[in-house]
Amino acid sequence: MFKNLKSYLDIGNDFYGIEIYDKDEVTFFQLTHLHKTKKELIIISESQVNTWEQLLELINRRIPVYLSINSKDVLDKLVSKKTNNNQEDLINNAFPSLDFDRFYFNATAFRNFHYLAIIEKIRVDDLLSKFKKEGIYVVNYFLGLSALSYSLNYLSNKTIHTNTNTLSFFDSSEQNEKLELNSEKIENQIYSVNGLSVKSISLLSFSGVLSKLLDSNTIHTNYSDSFLQLGNNFKYDRRFRVLLWPTIAAFLTILLVNFFVFNFYFDSLEQTNQDANANAISKNRLTNLKKVVDEKERKVGSILSNQNSSATFFVDDIAKSIPESILLVELNYQPLLKPVRNLKPIELDSGTILISGATSNSEAFSEWIEAIENLDWVDKVETTDYNFGTNASSNFTLKIITHE
Repeated sequence: MFKNLKSYLDIGNDFYGIEIYDKDEVTFFQLTHLHKTKKELIIISESQVNTWEQLLELINRRIPVYLSINSKDVLDKLVSKKTNNNQEDLINNAFPSLDFDRFYFNATAFRNFHYLAIIEKIRVDDLLSKFKKEGIYVVNYFLGLSALSYSLNYLSNKTIHTNTNTLSFFDSSEQNEKLELNSEKIENQIYSVNGLSVKSISLLSFSGVLSKLLDSNTIHTNYSDSFLQLGNNFKYDRRFRVLLWPTIAAFLTILLVNFFVFNFYFDSLEQTNQDANANAISKNRLTNLKKVVDEKERKVGSILSNQNSSATFFVDDIAKSIPESILLVELNYQPLLKPVRNLKPIELDSGTILISGATSNSEAFSEWIEAIENLDWVDKVETTDYNFGTNASSNFTLKIITHE
């Protein structure tokens, strides 16, 4: 699974095979689009155009290209395997005095023969630059018919046609097997490559893609570093494109989740702070109220303690001075100024004593008032009410104001 994922990230599942060839002084581009699934290889489309502009209209820049350069700029030869097995020696023998600094070459096996092809480096470099300028990634390239080496093992046909050549394998009395190149006998056919039907016009471009899927290298070249670099360029670009948006999406998702988490905890913290502030305010209020209550309790306690001692003293003096003709009904020390009401302060008439009662002797009543006025702690005495009743009895109310 990891290998499949790495392959998808590195190269993808879609591939282009392109063959560039010349015919009747016209350059053609054979484009084959293939798609790889888990179990099979599918040919999506096959197109043949004769202008660069038409080719560009057909190509998706995100799909890698396996290029077969089979134009008139390529020189090729067939050499029997019996001659020599050293590839570079074969190239030197087939193309004497070849300057490897100026030419690229391919050497590969076509059954019992060696297929050799060369081309000037400048031709290839110009062509690759042309593709690169258009944003098209060429990840590997082959010279002449070299890419066929990847398909030959799957073909049992004795005659194989391409866009430029016919390859004939037959028995003779002189030699077990013989291969001929004959551009005069081109026929359109359909070949079965491991169960996949491939048209002869697409065979070479298809074989280029097959080199990647077989993951093998049957071609000896002097530019392996070049196509490795091409493959790496596409791999890095594709990884960037494939992983860019998922990475951005993942990053944004993390930021979004982080935002919601942060926002949740921030709101919770804010609520906690508000609750704490409210509690602190309430606590301060309670503390202040407690101080007020404590102070009032202290004052009330002080007043009550003073009242108890003073009231006892005052009542004792008054009781001593009451004559027999006077009957007390009520004695009220520091009476209320107003009735008690909810949420209203209690107001007392401090330093005041109200005495209510009845008297049967007005002279004795007057003398009693005078006696009260002569007490040290009395400031003055006011008669607030005096009513004559029946049976020579009168009701009275006195208001005694103390020095306190």
